[in-house]
Amino acid sequence: MGRIKTMKRLIMLTVSVILVCTSMTPGADAAAKAGGSCKQFGAFSTFAGLKYTCIKSGKKLVWSKGVKVIPPMNTPTQSTDDDSVYISRLIVYRYVNGVLERQATTSGKFFTTDSRKVSTFDPIRVKAYEEIRAQITSAPHPNFVFNWDVKANFPPEIATYSKDYVEAAASFWGWVFKEQVNVPAQLVTEQDLEWEKTQELKFSDTVNILTLFTTDGYKNQTPWMGGGGHYWHKSPDDPNTYSLLNFQTPSYASTGAIASTWVMVPAHEVTHIIQDYYRKGIGDPDITSFDLRTNATFQEGTATLFGFGIAMKNLGWYSDGLDEYFYSNFKNDRYWKPVTTLDDVINVLQQTEARTNDSTHQSSYPMGAMLYEWVIAKYGFNAYVRILENLPKYSDYSDTIKASLGISKAELYKGAAPYILAAFKRVKI
Repeated sequence: MGRIKTMKRLIMLTVSVILVCTSMTPGADAAAKAGGSCKQFGAFSTFAGLKYTCIKSGKKLVWSKGVKVIPPMNTPTQSTDDDSVYISRLIVYRYVNGVLERQATTSGKFFTTDSRKVSTFDPIRVKAYEEIRAQITSAPHPNFVFNWDVKANFPPEIATYSKDYVEAAASFWGWVFKEQVNVPAQLVTEQDLEWEKTQELKFSDTVNILTLFTTDGYKNQTPWMGGGGHYWHKSPDDPNTYSLLNFQTPSYASTGAIASTWVMVPAHEVTHIIQDYYRKGIGDPDITSFDLRTNATFQEGTATLFGFGIAMKNLGWYSDGLDEYFYSNFKNDRYWKPVTTLDDVINVLQQTEARTNDSTHQSSYPMGAMLYEWVIAKYGFNAYVRILENLPKYSDYSDTIKASLGISKAELYKGAAPYILAAFKRVKI
């Protein structure tokens, strides 16, 4: 999810989410008992105030130890049939016949709609979502072409979704390209490790990621989907530009048990190609210069924002996706002190401009998404395009903001801080 990253950041993501069940086993409540046999991996049963999950123990399927059911942190407005999820837990999606569905936490049923009214959400979030969704189109994108290489062991449901939403993001951004850009698009797993090693065109961390997926320690964690999207010059002496899209997930991952950010990864990585294209493939000499020109909050935050905005077809899911990501990041990272004031928010914004460590890097994703929600809500989608257009003109992102929005970066942070502070309070961090 962004090419300048570390494996440690990705490992942090795996421990910042909580594994939940994939389905409900009818009639299983009375029979659930820790260590007792069960039939469907990932199924859950609630009995006497305890929740049991069907897990693997050796070659057998057995019920886990019971976990006390904790009341939800947030309870959305309910419809007649329960379609609620709790952002303090892993949100579960599946992709069936070209339709993304989400599982209700309480009933275990899958839904395609959300019952909450628009008035439930912050007006800034509503406006940002409307601005993004107004750009949604199914238009052809003849100058933005993907050459697919889907490896045999890549989970088929996730592969289908990834291809569909890469194409959806290409339709969203296709108007940008004035000449044809052909992008190798690869979907790989740990089974493709040796193949990946032989590739001349690859991201620096892909081999390490696939190696991680082979380890026994990792297999006991919630799997995730990683990715990279880039458009760049290999060196100042090479006049050619190159592009690559690569997604990685374990062959044993499934939509029922995977970090829920997988749904935003395809559009997220396509957005990185757009950012790089506007930068004209400019290669900064090091990460410090790169982040000075294109703050991490802009690069990763807006890719995250469009990742969710393009993927989520209703406001409720979009909001929950952003809030869950925000919650899981800051709730589980002890690097950050409690954020209780506007000055605290501004301090975090300043620290996440540059990826000086794993915490500032990972936090740039959800923090930047909130920041640019505010920008798009206040200044419109075209303000984002103006920022893109100005990226190659200035080596300091502060100058880019001034030229694009007519305000200083300090004024930007001061203006957005109340909205972001409200998010910290909303998700109870």
